[in-house]
Amino acid sequence: MAYDVMPPPTDIILPFFRDVETYHVPLTGPGRLAGEFPDGITTVEGVPVPAEVRVLLRRASGQVGDGAVVAVVQSAADGTWEVTGLPEGFTFDVTARLAGQNDVIMSDITPVV
Repeated sequence: MAYDVMPPPTDIILPFFRDVETYHVPLTGPGRLAGEFPDGITTVEGVPVPAEVRVLLRRASGQVGDGAVVAVVQSAADGTWEVTGLPEGFTFDVTARLAGQNDVIMSDITPVV
């Protein structure tokens, strides 16, 4: 199945504001997140819809990279979606967005390998 995907960056390079060092957070690996039937698809009132799905890096509040968007995909007409190439040992928040609807957030999700 083909998905419209913004490829994730290979790492995040962010300044650490207390000093001049730069930290690299690796964002590649064998991990996979997916919205599969029946519970993980994008729906409105139980009807599958295509929606924007964002994957955000979840780290401790204030830690480098927390909240960084690592992937954006458009779910298919049947509501399914997939993001691959995520690193092991990290957790993510997944947000489904559709105009005119409240966002749906799944937090603290660990990719499967």
